[in-house]
Amino acid sequence: FPVTISSFSIECKKREEWTFESLLKGLKGDKSINGYWEQCTHDAIRANRKPFLVFSKNFAPDYLMLEGLDFNAVVIDSDINFFTVKDSYGLRTICILQDFIKNVNKEDIIQCYKLGK
Repeated sequence: FPVTISSFSIECKKREEWTFESLLKGLKGDKSINGYWEQCTHDAIRANRKPFLVFSKNFAPDYLMLEGLDFNAVVIDSDINFFTVKDSYGLRTICILQDFIKNVNKEDIIQCYKLGK
């Protein structure tokens, strides 16, 4: 995605401390998914880009978190399993990164964000 990568602020975390339970309970802190999201969105705002969080831990797949509207804009009629969380951070959508890569092509992202013009 060389044309599209510059539109996103990509944060990657491989840590053992996080759980989906902490996400759903709204726990905060630098060792939680919400903490990773805070860092990702803070960096994205500073760089005038969209947050794109990739996170995982040992023996787990890589997950992707995007703002809900961004996810819905690029994932059209696909077979991606995902869940959406609505909380004080807004609407965020999480899916398995590999499913996103298989189902979303570069042209969809370029068209969605009007890139390459």
